Amino acid sequence: MTGTGTDVGKTYVSAMLVKKLREAGFDAGYYKPALSGAEVSPENGAPLGGDSARVCAVSGLQDAPNSLVSYLFKAPVSPHLASRLEGRPILLEKLEADFALARARFSFLTVEGSGGIVCPFCLDEAGENGSGRLLLEDVITAFGLDLLIVADSGLGTINAAALTAEYARLRGITVKGIIFNRYEPDNFMHSDNAAVVEMLTGAPVIARIPAGATDLDLDADRLVEFYA
Repeated sequence: MTGTGTDVGKTYVSAMLVKKLREAGFDAGYYKPALSGAEVSPENGAPLGGDSARVCAVSGLQDAPNSLVSYLFKAPVSPHLASRLEGRPILLEKLEADFALARARFSFLTVEGSGGIVCPFCLDEAGENGSGRLLLEDVITAFGLDLLIVADSGLGTINAAALTAEYARLRGITVKGIIFNRYEPDNFMHSDNAAVVEMLTGAPVIARIPAGATDLDLDADRLVEFYA
């Protein structure tokens, strides 16, 4: 799961995907490589799951939220900067190991990225204090994942969604579908945006989620087809 930008609703949508599958009896789970801007414990100041905690609460996952995220950072900035501020470089080797554990734990795994597809995890020189250049796109490729894109339904989404889809394809990443969040069924611009994005990208719009929705209007048997 990636978004056309920050705060388009990736966690909200991811939670509903996991919830839909689990309620239908599928062994569905969640994993997030890196989370910045984490909430902190009032007791000891330790970072809390945040996004993963919300997914667990909505979907019914019983796992400890922090166990579903490889790196948690307190600073509300890009993961590469948050890791630099805290002196903890994001290592692809750890991400791959944690992803392998999550994949073994669940039959249908939703992996939520950070920010948009160009989100940097590390921009340091490779060596003792860094893992080299590592973007979200590199993590997606290393994991061998296809992509679902979450987009806002409002003004500007045509450009953002089309650019995200095209960038992914230029990097050899398959875009399996697009989900529009904060969708207003009676809003002509929203319906036109969805139609135009589908035409320009060639990727199907698989769901249109109204603001405040608590369930995904998509059959679980159809949803599971998007999981490799």
